[in-house]
Amino acid sequence: MAIFQYRCEKCGEFEQFHPVGKAPNRTKCDRCGDEAKRILTPISFSFGAGGAPSANLRFNREMTKRNEAAGQRMKARDPIKLVNQS
Repeated sequence: MAIFQYRCEKCGEFEQFHPVGKAPNRTKCDRCGDEAKRILTPISFSFGAGGAPSANLRFNREMTKRNEAAGQRMKARDPIKLVNQS
């Protein structure tokens, strides 16, 4: 099962559970019963017990460090400065 978000013109946003790949594009609002449209949102994953979350946190920390280092290298190689030096 997955959580899908919908938006009703009168009531705003709400969530419903549906099997993955089976969520309708339109449904009835949980509050007023009017038609609500599905909102496309980014996916997220949640792993059960067994160490996967800690492994993911380590991976994310390492990728953040690498991205920050790459950003610092890019700042050092400012393309505007390189063009003006030529």
